[in-house]
Amino acid sequence: MRRNAFFYFGKSAHLVTLSLPSFVVITRVEDAQGTGSDYVVSNEATGRYFLANQATVSLLDGLRRTGNLAQALYEAGIGQADGKAILEQLMRYGVVVQRGVTHQAQAPKAPLESKIISLRFDMIDAARFTRKIAWLGQIAYSRAGFFIWLLTVTAMGYLLLVNGEKARFALQQVALAGWQDLLRFAVLFVGLKVVHEMGHALAYRVMCLREGHDPGPIRMGVAIFALTPFPFTDVTGAWRLRSKWRRAAIGAGGIYFEIGATALLTIFWGLTTSGPLQVTIFQVAIFTALTTILFNLNPAVKLDGYYVLSDLTGQHNIATRGSAAARQWLTRRLGGTVQKPERRFLGYWLFSYAYRWTLFAGIFWIFYRIDQRLAVPIATVIFLMLIGRPLLTSLKYATRNGAKPMNMILMGGIAAGVIAACFVPFTDRLLLEGRTLVHDTRFVYAIETAQVNVTQDDANGPAIDLINPELAFQARDLALRRAILDNAARSVTGSASEQARLVGNATSLQTMTTELDQRMARLQIAATDNEAWDLREAERYQGSWVRAQSGKALAVLSQPAPLRVLVWLDQGAVEQGLLGRDVLQVDVRIAADPACQFSAETQGPLSDIAAQNGVFGLTTFPRGEMPECLSQFPQGAAVVARLETAPKSVFERIRRTVTRLLQNRLPGENLTQNL
Repeated sequence: MRRNAFFYFGKSAHLVTLSLPSFVVITRVEDAQGTGSDYVVSNEATGRYFLANQATVSLLDGLRRTGNLAQALYEAGIGQADGKAILEQLMRYGVVVQRGVTHQAQAPKAPLESKIISLRFDMIDAARFTRKIAWLGQIAYSRAGFFIWLLTVTAMGYLLLVNGEKARFALQQVALAGWQDLLRFAVLFVGLKVVHEMGHALAYRVMCLREGHDPGPIRMGVAIFALTPFPFTDVTGAWRLRSKWRRAAIGAGGIYFEIGATALLTIFWGLTTSGPLQVTIFQVAIFTALTTILFNLNPAVKLDGYYVLSDLTGQHNIATRGSAAARQWLTRRLGGTVQKPERRFLGYWLFSYAYRWTLFAGIFWIFYRIDQRLAVPIATVIFLMLIGRPLLTSLKYATRNGAKPMNMILMGGIAAGVIAACFVPFTDRLLLEGRTLVHDTRFVYAIETAQVNVTQDDANGPAIDLINPELAFQARDLALRRAILDNAARSVTGSASEQARLVGNATSLQTMTTELDQRMARLQIAATDNEAWDLREAERYQGSWVRAQSGKALAVLSQPAPLRVLVWLDQGAVEQGLLGRDVLQVDVRIAADPACQFSAETQGPLSDIAAQNGVFGLTTFPRGEMPECLSQFPQGAAVVARLETAPKSVFERIRRTVTRLLQNRLPGENLTQNL
């Protein structure tokens, strides 16, 4: 949805003979109590609408009656300088024209970086189509229609609650989606967005007719933001409506229709057997809900939520006023003489600015993942849009309004100093988590799908037998086949080739028997000398079946070993160039006893570091004599280790952090080449 608002300031214009065309209409906008004081000036020939105040309307009335700009400015109480600025804006959009002149001032061109990141294409007039389905809008914006909408949304919520397993299954299929699934998803999602825009158009038509206005053309098209297409509907004429509730209904019309359509699709999903179409429907419903909350309902950008907020609060041009408040705040800090910014608009600007940084960070991440060569131009565009151009505009504004040169020089020097400090290297260190290890540990997993049987022996202690009847059946089958072969060998008096074949079969059976015996032996697990059992899951699974490689250890076997310290390094720590050293030394502190400290160092090549779930375990051994305080922790203890690294600047740390967030985790086998 798109609306235009009137801007009051601009460059100077020449004083000439002026007039208002007959197709320029001025409409007073007020709420239901008639207390409003804003006006909408509309150019019915071009379908452009502008918000104006009482002074501007008085100026237009004076021009229409007299055609004399000086007299009109005098009657409206507007100064000459402000009058020229207002006049140029009016002439730019054809509200005021020069008699006998057809060419008017051109609208200001958008900055280049804005054109790169965002484009609009006005494509069709949806007025004819909305007239054909006007009955749908009449029903939707009636009490009965709203009641039906509530029932539909309630039914959607109920079906989501009672179909939890079905919903989880649909979400799990996202990672397995093929091109056909993606095509269905795209078609359904685009269809819902078309419904969204038609919701704006129908709401606009219904609300205009209820106040006696001709809706006129309803332009629809496609906006491209960061290479992503979005449909839009131009309902700028909503400014003409007196009721703020009707204007808000137009702003919320897209969400109203989209949620209704999403609810109907979700009901279909909940009442039918799960299939590819149903899975895609649920995925689209969830994605649509998230995008609606994050974008359409978010008032930080000029979308539905922004205009609904503007209509209900009666505060127009919130974004423009927020930017003006930020410029005023900066100008006052620089010693300029401007009015104090309103806190509410300054707060909105901070909220909106933070949201834009978040949004553009996501855009940068997407382009970076597509092609890293795009990172520099995209970062440049983002810098110009969020820092460069706003800062330049603010400094020009501050200069025009009396900012003190010394304050500007001082602030510039502070900014330059902060930037320079970001490139100065400082001593760096890493704090790593870990623990002391006093046992060698091996984990027992189910290597075959089998039944768990825990046995107890007073002499040898517990043992685990994994019973697999299939292996027992194979053993009996092999024994039978071997017996048959032995009988055949004793009775056959044939040729040498037949004897050789029997010998070959016997050898093959013997090999198969040996392999089967080895498999069955591995299913019988007992402790060796000095090993202690921790049966863990084995006792709980007693008599139950477990799958091969199920992920959970059935038991743990451990035995005493020399003291060592295991510390965990994430990707950020690994990227510090650790393999460039022959030996790594860390200062270790016991977490439960900070006074217990000692030094430890690595032994052996660091390229042998093993990775687990994207984290690298580094084993170190204490140097010199063991501190006595370690005797308090015979089973090991959590530690905090300090690792000194090469000096790095703030910029380098930020660069590493951003790169780490943008890239995938380093796989263990690529550790050496990435370091």
